[in-house]
Amino acid sequence: MNVSLTPELEQFIQRQVNAGKYNSPEEVVIKGIQLLAIMERFSQGSVEVLQPTQPKTEWMPGFFEEVIGGWVGEPLIREPRGEYETRETLF
Repeated sequence: MNVSLTPELEQFIQRQVNAGKYNSPEEVVIKGIQLLAIMERFSQGSVEVLQPTQPKTEWMPGFFEEVIGGWVGEPLIREPRGEYETRETLF
């Protein structure tokens, strides 16, 4: 199959290859057709939109005892805070 492209599309494809995003103009065209197929399936309702999952809010049993109580070595020392930098007001 031979396809004629506008000069603008040819330039776009060449920019994608020159930028290193694709190895050849054929790869750019194939990716475009794959995206078109996905859009078609989506418009026909055959692509499911995934819902974001909720982050895990619970600690596994014994987590703190195992992690925090498991420190072996020199005692942890919190250094005193330094003074804050004085900055000019913006407004």
